[in-house]
Amino acid sequence: MNKRYSSYGQRPALLAFAALVCTALTGCETTQESRRADLEQDRDTCADFGTQYGTPEHTECMLVQQRRRDSATLDALEKQRVSAETAKTNVEMLERRRCEKEAKKDREAGRRPRSCR
Repeated sequence: MNKRYSSYGQRPALLAFAALVCTALTGCETTQESRRADLEQDRDTCADFGTQYGTPEHTECMLVQQRRRDSATLDALEKQRVSAETAKTNVEMLERRRCEKEAKKDREAGRRPRSCR
């Protein structure tokens, strides 16, 4: 296989991996600060809803805010997974089309066509 095409086929996967590593490193660096900021924001949100600290309503409000945040995180991760999968599929389709085009050229030139599996 041509060197140029093999590196092209690996590029989206490499970029997705690099993005994942950067995201993970950024998350590790500020985990406690981020958690503290999230809790403060949740307390403010619950206070805006009129709940008082220590009441069952406040506890429920804090849990709802955490579920909302967790759900948003899961949604973002799922979108990232789907995007990476789509990129991989697109690269595979391009490689197959390129191979089929080369196989057609081989047939037209009277050579045995390459296998595009």
